[in-house]
Amino acid sequence: MAKTSKILEELEKKKQGEPLTPQEGKVLYREIIKPFVEAALERRRFLLSHTTLQNLVGKMMQELGFEVYWEFPVEIANVASRYDLYATKGKYEYVVEIKPEVDQKALGQIHIYANQLQSLKVKGGLYIGTDLLNFEELVTEGALGEAFREELAHEEIGAIFVDNKPPFMMFCDNVNQLILEEMPAILIFDEEEGLTTIGVKRRKSK
Repeated sequence: MAKTSKILEELEKKKQGEPLTPQEGKVLYREIIKPFVEAALERRRFLLSHTTLQNLVGKMMQELGFEVYWEFPVEIANVASRYDLYATKGKYEYVVEIKPEVDQKALGQIHIYANQLQSLKVKGGLYIGTDLLNFEELVTEGALGEAFREELAHEEIGAIFVDNKPPFMMFCDNVNQLILEEMPAILIFDEEEGLTTIGVKRRKSK
């Protein structure tokens, strides 16, 4: 128990993207991520709606210092479209596609978006925003999990997992953060304690 507490203290000092030891990854999952996944499973048996996920991801990205735009209009190859979320941070641009359910069809759509953004030479990244209930299936062995991780690795796509009660977000820039070989960013909102961040500092209030 004392060893676990020591590792948790060290994890609190980590910044997003820093490497994690296998032991640190296990403690991060067991002590921080898994309890939220289990709480979500006990509370509900349904996936959050597209609108709920979109609002959760957008608002919590704002806490990370992004300028966020909902339903952002864009024209690609003379075809009008909209990004679920479009965000900027400094000179970088980010697109988040919300997928309440992650399946092979969703991965195919994300692949198309990744190619489109590459053709537009967007400096930033593409993220899949989804329900925390999908986390276990997407990080464990199985056809869908393997396809998901391969897509993230091949196309350099990130993943965002959220829950609503309490608001929770796990923000992974890449597949290494997803499988906890690197530190992801985690945001947790508690009514009494307010916002807690792990892996990243909250932006300063204006």
